[in-house]
Amino acid sequence: DENARLYPDREAVADSKTRLTWRQAKEWIDRLAIGFLKDGFKKDDVLVVQLPNSVELTLLRVAAEKAGLLCVPALRTLRHREMEYILSLTGARGIVSLREYRGFNYLDMVKEIRPQLPGLEYIYIAGVNPPEGTISLKGMVEAPVDESYPVDYLDGVKMPWNEYSTIAHTSGTTGFPKFVEHPICSLMRLGNSTVKAYGLTKDDVVAALSPAAFGPSLIAHICAPLAGAKIIMQEHFEAEEALQIIEREKAT
Repeated sequence: DENARLYPDREAVADSKTRLTWRQAKEWIDRLAIGFLKDGFKKDDVLVVQLPNSVELTLLRVAAEKAGLLCVPALRTLRHREMEYILSLTGARGIVSLREYRGFNYLDMVKEIRPQLPGLEYIYIAGVNPPEGTISLKGMVEAPVDESYPVDYLDGVKMPWNEYSTIAHTSGTTGFPKFVEHPICSLMRLGNSTVKAYGLTKDDVVAALSPAAFGPSLIAHICAPLAGAKIIMQEHFEAEEALQIIEREKAT
């Protein structure tokens, strides 16, 4: 919100398909948050997000926080057994995923494990042409629902600073993943300390080339917005493309 006010026309976040200014990013976030509430989500409901590094992944974490939801980012390499375990143990009410990516059909996986997940009500699909029975993320950000609500509407439902907003899963090296809750205040403290240590400013460009795991992506998802720095997402790591992104985007 602050970056949208201070730097509305500066680029905020980009991937290979989408580029948004801070004003546009705030608009997307608010529309997603209001959309989740319109669909019936309540405070502390859990939303699992299984996406590659992308604009949507970055904004969904903030949208969930604004809607008072708990966001569980899941690595896109996880498959049936791990995803059923994550969705079941967290009691997730919704999942955001892709229909298909790099030869794997994520929607088919969700449909196959859904009978074991009676609490899973909503399937949101990023990208174009979402199939029947799913909700289009693109449709949510294109519908100007935010214009029908007071500008401070989300202030009354967002997660307070001293509550949890994110549930991260561990790598699960010896079996199923374990889970770690992160209160907003600890993330802000860690983020601000890192911003200060690195000397990040609004003129920096952070290239997020690592997997969308919580630890490696801290500087992109937490630190860069605190500094007003631009975030460039690489969906799937390829060394040559990563170097091209660093050069093209002038990553600092």
